[in-house]
Amino acid sequence: MFKYIAEIIGKLTPNQRLLGLIFILFAGVILYVTPTIVKAISNDPEVYKKEIKDKDRRISELDQTIDSLDSRIRSDQRKCTDDLASQGIEFNNMLDDIMNDVKAGKKIRSYKPQKLQYSPHSQHSDTLEVAFDAYDKSPIETKTKSADPVLTKIESKIKTMKEKIKNQ
Repeated sequence: MFKYIAEIIGKLTPNQRLLGLIFILFAGVILYVTPTIVKAISNDPEVYKKEIKDKDRRISELDQTIDSLDSRIRSDQRKCTDDLASQGIEFNNMLDDIMNDVKAGKKIRSYKPQKLQYSPHSQHSDTLEVAFDAYDKSPIETKTKSADPVLTKIESKIKTMKEKIKNQ
């Protein structure tokens, strides 16, 4: 193999030989100097190990923070949902109260009058004392009025509102 190299070099001109020699020297210098340059530029592996440990610690801290924030978000969402549900129930109860008032406004109650009670006055025998209540507090009959358009409209709107609340 080396005898073929000698034949090739023998066919080259002196300028080509000089250029080839410079090329070989330059390649040798690059191969010799490159590892030294790489070591000078790059850090010690211990520095990289320390950085990796710091990054791992930071990642675990962030994971814990994410977990705590996630659980806080879930509890806040649960509280908000519970508050919304209780407000819906409260609103529904208020609508029921309004509906009952509307229905009560449609009814006429008649009360029976109390009987008059006479009793002789103890000191004056010639006078009578009269005591009575104008109406007994218990109704004797309840009749429904003819449909009042305003009350009927209010009642239908309340029913519509209750349906919308149930469908949400």
